[in-house]
Amino acid sequence: MKRYKRANDALHPDRALVEDTIEKMERGRGKRRQGLKWGLSAAAVVLAAALIVGLWPRVEQRGAVVSLGAFAISEPSYPAYPQRINAAHMEREDYFSEYRTYREEWGLTEDFDQAFAGKVGDFSAQTSRILLSGGTENRIYSPVSFWIALGMLAETTGGESREQILETLGVEDLESLRTGTQALWRRLYRDDGITATRLASSIWINSGFTYFEEPLDTLADCYYAGSYAVDMGTAEADQAIADWLDAQTENLLQESTSAIETDRLTALRLYSTIYYYGGWSAEFNPSQNTEDVFTRADGSEVTATFMHKTQDGRVLLGDTFTAGYLNTKNTSVYFVLPDEGVTVDQVLADSALWESLFDGARWENRKVEWSLPKFDVQSDLELQETMEALGITGVFQEGKADFSPLIDGGALAEQGLTPPVLNEAHQAARLQVDEEGIRAVAYTELVADASAAEPPEEIVEMDLDRPFLVVIDSPVEGVPLFVGVIHDPTAA
Repeated sequence: MKRYKRANDALHPDRALVEDTIEKMERGRGKRRQGLKWGLSAAAVVLAAALIVGLWPRVEQRGAVVSLGAFAISEPSYPAYPQRINAAHMEREDYFSEYRTYREEWGLTEDFDQAFAGKVGDFSAQTSRILLSGGTENRIYSPVSFWIALGMLAETTGGESREQILETLGVEDLESLRTGTQALWRRLYRDDGITATRLASSIWINSGFTYFEEPLDTLADCYYAGSYAVDMGTAEADQAIADWLDAQTENLLQESTSAIETDRLTALRLYSTIYYYGGWSAEFNPSQNTEDVFTRADGSEVTATFMHKTQDGRVLLGDTFTAGYLNTKNTSVYFVLPDEGVTVDQVLADSALWESLFDGARWENRKVEWSLPKFDVQSDLELQETMEALGITGVFQEGKADFSPLIDGGALAEQGLTPPVLNEAHQAARLQVDEEGIRAVAYTELVADASAAEPPEEIVEMDLDRPFLVVIDSPVEGVPLFVGVIHDPTAA
């Protein structure tokens, strides 16, 4: 995981220019630190929007955030979600009364804008088809992570760069994006001490540079992003950013965060995280596990540990697939099994999947026999080609990338520097399923550089012994948190 080092190395196309710029920065550092008025003087911008989902929250560390008082410009007020357990870790009898009050205070009693949810759903389906099709490796993808990352990118860009992002997301203007994303954020956020879908955002700026204030205010108000100023290129800055991410992910991604290495010319880093945990409503009994054969797409076989149970449930019988779902304590997880002779790519391309998966009227009551392999899989998806295929091209092109809402182009020119461009976009993810529940971690990074009825007796077998799809649902209808394709449950 050396992407941070590679990204910052790319900031040095001309060493003489770099040294001259650093010298100018050092001469002006003290002056700019006194009474900053937010106008940028920078060699480059690094934008990293990271969505991270993990599981098994330790209650005593719930929502822990490191002390960043020395770096904080401003910090958002996060929801005080009602806790279902008390200090003795027992269920609280008065929880639901407090929960109703919470919903009223945060506007959750009002109907969610289904038109906006439809836009996020369409984006999820379109990008899932692109990112998960092709190849035979496991791929895990978070549409919500990608959406939030692009929304934050739109806030820091202008002109054609911004218009291409808004068009891709299907929103009319920034105000629509802000209002909808803020409402989505509030709907998804959950942290009751037993289950969690916890979101957080942050923007990290170089204390030697200056920025326009308005984008920072917007990110705080609509994306709940804290603002922090650090001396980029120092071990202190690297550690502060890593500590913040570790706190949000409960140290599940330390292999990645320990590789963070900023540069003296790093101007900005943007992060958005989501921490997800869902234990099964009815856990699998480990004593029922068996070692069985899983057949890969190429016909080769591996031995995997399968979990088993039979229960009354619901199934979706498509023309090319069968789908079932297992409930967690805060959402549902869909498993989609292609019919014999049908590939996961064909199912992904089938519009009927996305039209029917979240339509409860199309599901039928059945008794379901589950044979689900345990797995712990990881993937790293490059997003630039996907963004370009969606029509987001300007941010990657010199002379077209427009970060003017955040960056003072005149100040850049005075230092002999060119405006930044986005030169890296990817998402790393991890998904784990076992007897207790489901764990998921996703990390999206963007880097910009300068230059109810009784079920019938019929039994449906959900024997997931060949490549299949998995979808983690959310409280917002049609908006999945994760979509993944499992080609080999034994692959680390």
